[in-house]
Amino acid sequence: MWGAVVVAWLLTLLIRRWRGRPPLVPLARRAHWLTVSIGVLNALFMSSLIRVFWISRATMTVMLVVPLVSAVLTAGLLVVTGSMWWRKSGSAAGRIAISLVVLMAALFLWFLHCWNFLGFRFG
Repeated sequence: MWGAVVVAWLLTLLIRRWRGRPPLVPLARRAHWLTVSIGVLNALFMSSLIRVFWISRATMTVMLVVPLVSAVLTAGLLVVTGSMWWRKSGSAAGRIAISLVVLMAALFLWFLHCWNFLGFRFG
């Protein structure tokens, strides 16, 4: 899921450049890179869960930093998205797409919280 988000956003950047369209407005560009960063971090964390039962406690502690960084970036993306809606920056379709990504990232953080992967909770 997150890999698809990253690929889709990177492809839109490449297509815009290939077609000679003007660059994104600054808020949209910031939202774009926050989305890619969140997607990469969440995909990295989900791929590391495959080995969760075979890693040491120290490695698990380092691995649990990734969702916290993702949570901070998600909060930043929420602020940028709100600012885009307030200023009516970018296209309506772009604002809706970024809003859906914020919703998906928030739901992913809720999922991590429910499974005790958000923070350093060892049982």
